[in-house]
Amino acid sequence: RVSPRPSAALAAAEAEAAACAELMVEWPSAEAAAAGAAVPTLAAAAAAAGVFDDSAAGAARLLEALRTAYAAPALQAPLRAAAGRCGCDSLGYFGQVRDLTADIQRTIFFEFGLPPPPGGVALLRRLTTRHEREGDRRVLALGLQCRLLLGVEGGIAITDVLEVPFVRQSEPDNCVQACMKMALQWCLPDRDYSFQRLDELSGRNPGSWTWPSQAAVALAAEGLDVRLFSDAPLEGILDGGAAFLRELFGPPSAAAVLARTDLPSLQRSLAVLLNGGGDGAISCDPKGPLLVRRRLTREELHEAFLRDELVLLPIDYSRVSHFSCEAEGQPGSYNGHLVVVTGWGHKHIQVHDPLGIPNKILDLEALMDAWGAPGADNDAILIRRSAETT
Repeated sequence: RVSPRPSAALAAAEAEAAACAELMVEWPSAEAAAAGAAVPTLAAAAAAAGVFDDSAAGAARLLEALRTAYAAPALQAPLRAAAGRCGCDSLGYFGQVRDLTADIQRTIFFEFGLPPPPGGVALLRRLTTRHEREGDRRVLALGLQCRLLLGVEGGIAITDVLEVPFVRQSEPDNCVQACMKMALQWCLPDRDYSFQRLDELSGRNPGSWTWPSQAAVALAAEGLDVRLFSDAPLEGILDGGAAFLRELFGPPSAAAVLARTDLPSLQRSLAVLLNGGGDGAISCDPKGPLLVRRRLTREELHEAFLRDELVLLPIDYSRVSHFSCEAEGQPGSYNGHLVVVTGWGHKHIQVHDPLGIPNKILDLEALMDAWGAPGADNDAILIRRSAETT
């Protein structure tokens, strides 16, 4: 993701219910991440496991079985040891909880018709969240008791999740194409897109950056219901080209930007966007504008995610990781990257990081800071999965 700019933080009942919405963090398979394999959708996993009782009574019975298993001394002893080593609020402790409970969950989930973890955990999380928000106090109490037994009640809670296939990027600078591939698999699971085809669709040449406008136009051309939110000076780039970019970035940044940007391809995407662009709030009309000329607030972004819209965010990766996305990146320098949001909590957020980490847990404030950094500028791509694309 190229920098389009110079480098220059509910009601009480709702909050209580959301805080009790998770039994544990859904963690990716290390083997799947290492292999870069696509993560199967939750719907497919649930279908393979069979039908389960999704009523409040069914959820309560499942939680009772988990509570009994979690209270067993054979689990409590290693959990206490792990808490002593790592601390209950650390990512390391949550990894220990995942490993220690995997066999227990797998057995109980099978008995109740759920897929194995992590898919079963995500499905249970959504099920309990729904009943808690509908005011079922039994489900609320049992969920809290399970989390207390696991020692995760005050830790990382991802209360809202979205099942999205994961794709690892194939080159240091094609994170945008990897996120496009995730979006296309989410919306059009019967179609297969190679990275070469995605380069062609987005106008990317090997070694070049991809701007959000290129991704948005390419996805829309494939039939996806896409909105790009941005207040970057796109008209100036379209009309002024290289001269405008030199003035915008200034030396020496402009030279690097121009060297890594396919300007004709970028301008073609901007022409499409600006010819069909518009202003105002998020439109529920599938024929609304492809470009919305303003920034989204954090609250609007969360609301879109809660409507099951796919959220693609450009970020300054150096603000959430010491690892550089680019081969020549230096520690502390701007590193543009694109991620797909897959989960949202009160203090943490979950993303597919195309560098190779599905469902990566990040501090929410840190991610919001990285999203608003100069270069990322709170741009956002939102995608709705319509009946025509499923």
